Amino acid sequence: MPPVALKTRPVVIALSVLFAVATVTVTAVVTAGAKRPMDHTFTVSATVAAPCDEAWAAVADLKGQAAWRADLAEVRAMPDRLGRAAWMEFYSHGERMIVSEVALEPPSRLVWRLDDDTGPFEARWEFALSDAGDAGGCEVSLREEGRSRNPMFRFVLHYLVGEEAYARLYLSELSAHLADRERR
Repeated sequence: MPPVALKTRPVVIALSVLFAVATVTVTAVVTAGAKRPMDHTFTVSATVAAPCDEAWAAVADLKGQAAWRADLAEVRAMPDRLGRAAWMEFYSHGERMIVSEVALEPPSRLVWRLDDDTGPFEARWEFALSDAGDAGGCEVSLREEGRSRNPMFRFVLHYLVGEEAYARLYLSELSAHLADRERR
């Protein structure tokens, strides 16, 4: 029977290689993420097939959005934050986000502050709604001013997900929700 040391040597070598690869990968991800700016700003827009008053009602009713946003499991009212209405959004994948109202100017402008209560992200979402004119419906613009402190999160956000992904998803789900309401 060979000595035990001879049997464990390939395991030790494999673990050492695995550790080296993991270390290099994490270092590369953190370095690439650290090169991305902490702050980002963009605006995305969509024309929804509904009048602006209906689009406004859907956007301004944060609590009701759990019914039409796929990743949003629940929204609970919270005590006001700095004199502003606030809610806790609970997502189906376990994360949560505090949303506080910064500005409310019905029926055309709404600003929310988003604080990731369990992670490294904060943002300001500003909605602007206007009549789409000859195209019909309502033009909904969403401007995000975001901040990601964690370089690994910045890497994932930029290279794997895309900074605009969540805002685009929101507008897509809003559009589908309003189109569904029109069909009823």
